[in-house]
Amino acid sequence: MKKILTVMLLSVMIVSLMHCAGTSPKVENDRFEMLQTKANKIIESGGIAQVGESESSKSHIAKAKATTAARGLIAQSFETKVEVLEKMFIEEVGAEDAEINESFTQVMKTVASKVLVGSVVIDVKSYTIKKTGMIHFAVLVGINPKTLNQSILDEMQSKPKLYERFRATKAYEELDKEMKEYEKEKAAGTVNY
Repeated sequence: MKKILTVMLLSVMIVSLMHCAGTSPKVENDRFEMLQTKANKIIESGGIAQVGESESSKSHIAKAKATTAARGLIAQSFETKVEVLEKMFIEEVGAEDAEINESFTQVMKTVASKVLVGSVVIDVKSYTIKKTGMIHFAVLVGINPKTLNQSILDEMQSKPKLYERFRATKAYEELDKEMKEYEKEKAAGTVNY
């Protein structure tokens, strides 16, 4: 009887120690997936959003590193979005108008530097890894489509010839559609950024 009681007591202690050893991988994944789901909703509404992660023994450093990682991913996403817009624009305008194409490229570079400044931290999740004492941060950073698209349009307006050509393209229609969808979702309360 004593042996059975001892084995049961040891089993309870082992399970308790295992539980204290750290956050379970499922809980960690759920936290990250929740932020990724929010990022996907922002992307679907025409914005740009990314989740960055980092670990450090100091929470402010882990958060800063995760935010920087997310902003780096946003820069890559913005570059992809610009490439798509540029391709649509060139297909409609034609590659032969070098001045217009060069202006478009310059506008997009200017917008990229301005837009990244407009990125905001939307949500933050953190937890301590009990085994190591390290603090893990996941940070969702995004740019809403209205800010993004309005930046593109504002910069293009400084080049009237380019702006008029751009307004006549499907790329402009796409930006306009994204801004209207975002405004509709914001009015309905389905987005909060």
